[in-house]
Amino acid sequence: MAITFSVPGDPVPQPRPRITVRGKHGHAYVPSDHPIHAYRQAVAVAARAAGVRQATGPVSVIVDAVFARPKSHLNKSGVKP
Repeated sequence: MAITFSVPGDPVPQPRPRITVRGKHGHAYVPSDHPIHAYRQAVAVAARAAGVRQATGPVSVIVDAVFARPKSHLNKSGVKP
């Protein structure tokens, strides 16, 4: 069974967690104002709209990410190596 859905917008990389110490224990977190939270919500909404449900067994995932070519990728002589 193949399920396909797309998420509009630019992908957001997962940030490194911030670490704080409370008493004797460390606590890792991602700041609440980081864009990853909105992106994860967008992925969840797109998946639900496509009818994706939580898997109960093994899952195989193929991701096709499409990016715009950076303007700095080309120079006078053509494509940079």
